[in-house]
Amino acid sequence: MTYFKSLPKTTFLLPNGSSIDSTNILKSIVFSDTFLESKTQIRKKYYDHVKRIENVSYREYRENMSFYWLLVNMNKIDSFSKVPMSQSMFEQNYLNQYDGKIYYSAKGEDHSAKILPGDMILRIDSADRWKYGGIVKEYDSIFRRIIIDKEYENVSNTNEVTINIQVFRLINNETWELKHTLNIGRVENESDRILKVYRTQQQKEVSPYSVVNEVSGIYEPTGEHDFQTVPTDPTLLFRISGTDSTLAGYRYYTKFEDELAKNASYKNLKFTSTNTAFRLNSALSNLTTNAFTRGQKLKVES
Repeated sequence: MTYFKSLPKTTFLLPNGSSIDSTNILKSIVFSDTFLESKTQIRKKYYDHVKRIENVSYREYRENMSFYWLLVNMNKIDSFSKVPMSQSMFEQNYLNQYDGKIYYSAKGEDHSAKILPGDMILRIDSADRWKYGGIVKEYDSIFRRIIIDKEYENVSNTNEVTINIQVFRLINNETWELKHTLNIGRVENESDRILKVYRTQQQKEVSPYSVVNEVSGIYEPTGEHDFQTVPTDPTLLFRISGTDSTLAGYRYYTKFEDELAKNASYKNLKFTSTNTAFRLNSALSNLTTNAFTRGQKLKVES
């Protein structure tokens, strides 16, 4: 039995007044957290890489490929990114998805009101020539940084040193107008995007706006930035925004680490017993009738 074919049909009204027949995806079976966390009803099995969910269903439920809907619902797989994949495949997909660049202004000033998605960013050398650039995808107001979709290089400019960031905005879909010029600071790959800052010894997350003082080569937090002025030298944000790649006494938790941890968590798939799977599949087939009402609870027994 195909999952979507088992769901009841409904009529969908289009804006122009016409209607079409469609599948009522809102009428389905939803598993409670109590059931999904039950040690008697649920077992887990590690899968490093899954090409097709139907193949897992075939292997785990007595050669029934149609029980794939159980795996999807029980494991809350709502996108292909949540299907177990090998680390090499994960890394390839991740790098393809996050292949942009991140630019920081040197002093961590707040430019949230001045930089918009769609603006063009150019990294300029001392001779006022552009070397790298791209289109703004996002401005991160927490770390006060510019994320561009993809970085392009002006290969005719052999000078690798850039000192400024110029922000251009398209006016009336005709002309790029220079809006701002910023001192360039840290440049990082979008794939290495910093999400959190931790104190190395305590493994404790700290705010990038923490005011720090250097003690024996390590920066110790002594307070918080008041947000009334531009962050200055004593703040972590000021130092992160600079060109230093590391900060003594701290470590950066990156988006890559975060997504890698998520990918690892998806590898432990949840299953129920084959007998229970057959009963649940039978219950799903009854959705096409008036056997169930909205909010009705099914008791699943082992």
